[in-house]
Amino acid sequence: MNDSSELNDLDLTEYFGTTELIKEGRLLKTGRLSLILEDGNLRDIQFDGVEMIRAISFLVRDKNWGTVAPQLTNLNIKKDNCDLNISFESVFREDNSQLKVVFGICIKRDFLRFHAAFSASGDFQTNRAGFNILHPVQLSGSPLEITDVNGNTFHSSFPRVIDPWQPFKNIRCLTSRYKERIASCLLLGETFEMEDQRNWSDASFKTYSRPLEKPWPYTILNGESNDQSIELNFSGPVKSRNAPRKKLLIEIGNPVGIDFPEMALVFRPEESEKVFDSIDQLIQISPNRITCHFDPEAGHGLPELRLFKLMQDHFPAKYDLEYAVWCKEDGYVEFERLANQLHKSGLCLNSILVCPGVDRQSTPPGSIWPDCPSLNYLYEAARLFFPDIELGGGMMSYFTELNRKRPPLEKLDFVVHGTNPIVHAADDVSVMQTLSSVPFIISSCRTFIGDKAYRLGLSSIPMRQNPYGSSTFENSSSRRLCMAHRDPRQFGRFSAAFSAGYGAMIAPHGVKVWTPAGFSAPWGVIGGNNKLTYNGEVLKKLRLFAGQPINFCTSSNPEQILGLSTREKIIVINLTKKILTVNTKPLGNIFLKPYEVQFFGFE
Repeated sequence: MNDSSELNDLDLTEYFGTTELIKEGRLLKTGRLSLILEDGNLRDIQFDGVEMIRAISFLVRDKNWGTVAPQLTNLNIKKDNCDLNISFESVFREDNSQLKVVFGICIKRDFLRFHAAFSASGDFQTNRAGFNILHPVQLSGSPLEITDVNGNTFHSSFPRVIDPWQPFKNIRCLTSRYKERIASCLLLGETFEMEDQRNWSDASFKTYSRPLEKPWPYTILNGESNDQSIELNFSGPVKSRNAPRKKLLIEIGNPVGIDFPEMALVFRPEESEKVFDSIDQLIQISPNRITCHFDPEAGHGLPELRLFKLMQDHFPAKYDLEYAVWCKEDGYVEFERLANQLHKSGLCLNSILVCPGVDRQSTPPGSIWPDCPSLNYLYEAARLFFPDIELGGGMMSYFTELNRKRPPLEKLDFVVHGTNPIVHAADDVSVMQTLSSVPFIISSCRTFIGDKAYRLGLSSIPMRQNPYGSSTFENSSSRRLCMAHRDPRQFGRFSAAFSAGYGAMIAPHGVKVWTPAGFSAPWGVIGGNNKLTYNGEVLKKLRLFAGQPINFCTSSNPEQILGLSTREKIIVINLTKKILTVNTKPLGNIFLKPYEVQFFGFE
């Protein structure tokens, strides 16, 4: 295979844990524009080779914010001189009703129009149905001009620090400027607003229709019709297209003055039998810490704590309790009972994370905060009964929830949150792109936690819990599915590259603990026949980086390759489905297979 070969020629199961075919987009070019048409959506819209719009999609969300998959028909692409005209239809089915959408796309040299006319057959219930426009994460801090629905125009910029709420509302037009290029985006047919999707680790700013302040779910009545359209105009100086192609380069610099974080794995009581059968594999990885998940609402009590103690007897590490506060009784009574149970179990803890169980559900704009004792009250109760161990606050879910409910810090020793890359999109490219948002999350979190110890909770590809609906999606058919409890890529090489890339992205930012996986399925490191997954094998090597001083490690293209280096070791990670030739200073040229992670030692 040559440098441009892709994974369709290879064993899909080895790389993705599934035989589901990779959906390939169609590259379209006209004039100074290029873009990819994929499943009726547009992505990677470039002007003179510069990505200005990451995607335009017509999306339908169900009442749990899950994405309703469309059935696409009658695709027709016509070329008239330099113009492209595309038409197709999609049907979105939900229960006994459906939403039919007729699409038209017109693309000229520096203009694009995407139109959707939709109507319901039967009463169609949805949380959102309409266009989403994604601006890429690299526009953070760049100029932005906003025209509102009343025709007023003002100047601002894409946020650098991640906004917990919508940075811009009542939008009619957005004009962005990046690398001397201008993209004007006119939004018609509905009122639009923007949210900072870096909250969820998406690598984009999303502008969407139907403001969240309106009730949801809502119903599109039988026979009701509507239409929306997006119009893009591009401008900017013409640049030479004969510039030499840049080589892929990983360059090792001087020490950062920061150590690589400790590694933790999550242990759930319900997986204890599988874990104890695989204790030898756990010893191979030798994580620094074990995060014990404890939830009274799920019936956890003394027997579960004794399981954690049994694990502690088998495997020495630091043990941290992840405690979902029940909040059904006085906090002092609850923590006194927990302290008594811990004493009886014999489990020795290094720390306890205190998170109200109700805070595992998101509180979107316009929602009512759930009834719960104040965090200050809960931290006081926890500190009274656990005076000699580290106390943590934050979220068992994601940065979004932490950003919206920031804990009082006075009584805390550390703050924690997790991440998940399949909240809004589950294709391979979007999942890997989420890595570029992780540094923004860390720096934004630092603006309100200061120098408190920073821990990253579970950050696997499968979603452990769904803060945005009643449950995660089971995904028994092993698809690439948003908000899925199981993701087949967790057991392929893809997940190994994702975890290694995640480690590389957090390395220079002073994180104390990271949690890339659990023990067993669906987000674990133990696969079939009790063997380590590809991810587990990579984490076994990454564990050796824990506590080691790291060096600056720069990449010429962080969406394709990443590197992580200490004084003695370096890893290089291919984040793509292509074979890459990479120049690594001081090692020289190396060759990486798709989603490959290579470790090297310095002499």
